Amino acid sequence: MGQMFNGPDDGPDMDPLVPLSRRHLDLRRSHLRRRRHWKIARRSWRLVAVGLVAIATASLVTASPWVIRGPEQVDVLGNRMLSDDHVRSLLGISYPQSLWKLQPQVIAASLRARGPVAHAEVTRQLLPPKLVVQVTELFPVAVIESTVPVQRAGGNPRAQIGLMDSQGTWIELERYQAMRPVPQLPVLKAIGDYDTIQREWAFIYRWLSLSPVAVQAVDWRNPRSIRLQTELGPVELGTYGRDRWAQQMALLARMRSLPQQLDPRQIDHIDFRDLERPAIQMRSTTLDKGAQQQLKPP
Repeated sequence: MGQMFNGPDDGPDMDPLVPLSRRHLDLRRSHLRRRRHWKIARRSWRLVAVGLVAIATASLVTASPWVIRGPEQVDVLGNRMLSDDHVRSLLGISYPQSLWKLQPQVIAASLRARGPVAHAEVTRQLLPPKLVVQVTELFPVAVIESTVPVQRAGGNPRAQIGLMDSQGTWIELERYQAMRPVPQLPVLKAIGDYDTIQREWAFIYRWLSLSPVAVQAVDWRNPRSIRLQTELGPVELGTYGRDRWAQQMALLARMRSLPQQLDPRQIDHIDFRDLERPAIQMRSTTLDKGAQQQLKPP
């Protein structure tokens, strides 16, 4: 029975174990708290460092070396018809402006929408800081008087008078007239349904541009009776076809010396409707093909 109960000497043997266990736990808790505080401090310093880097980067980006302060820091390339100042005025940029905040694609789209520009490319240059704008212009070669209102996105929904480039692209007349200085309008004029003319204009204009006889107008109001106004006088062409057009333009070129043989003021019109028997209708008489042969240059 004595083995089942602690004697008086057992107490001193057990008492030292209790404070040692508590000290161990306290030390461990203290160690864990220090580690936790260190992790928090290290995380805080990391956040501070990231913030400082971000602030430094923002300060660097917005610093004066990377600011477009005026239009003189915009280089314009590829323009022949549009002046540098006019292109810059179409960019929609307010100065001063951080070079990094400018959006090249947005600027290029604005330029295409606001000016006679077929293609625009905008790039940033760091040293020295500037914008470089490369443009491909819509160069008008003819005035178009459409008999049907022309609807184009972003333009006058009922426009009937505009301009065309060599490919038949419609150019808003208002954008052309807004240029400074205002350029002269093309001498060549096309009259008729724009959509009909546009489909064949690239082919038609290629021949007109190569013709030694100046052509002032293409009248397509009646597709069955197309007419040209030339330096030799009116020319009746009849219906249109690419082969017919090529033959008629070649025939017109061979008649370039006609004013040396006839007074153009006496010519009522030239008739190319029948390519087998072209004729010159004089105000008082008609010369048939045989007489016309005498008018051809040697």
